[in-house]
Amino acid sequence: RTARHADGWYGFLLSPEATAQQVAGLRKAAAGCGRDRPLHVSVTPDRRLDPAAVRAYADAGVDRLIVALGRASALDSLHRVLDANSPDALEATSAR
Repeated sequence: RTARHADGWYGFLLSPEATAQQVAGLRKAAAGCGRDRPLHVSVTPDRRLDPAAVRAYADAGVDRLIVALGRASALDSLHRVLDANSPDALEATSAR
């Protein structure tokens, strides 16, 4: 159904390896039904993000990573989690 009708697909708490398997199946199904438009892939990773993890998910075919906030409920905790997973923070980590 995703390959025929959806604009995208979302995987929750998947590893890059499991994501790659799912994406391969989606691409095969899309080719089999003659899909002529992109299928956007979003995933909530099963691990903490760092530049290597972001690359692994991109290599697996992911267009968008969605960060799970976990149990951070206080506003300052939410800000710390979001700041730590921002593109700027991840780029700074890879530059070290």
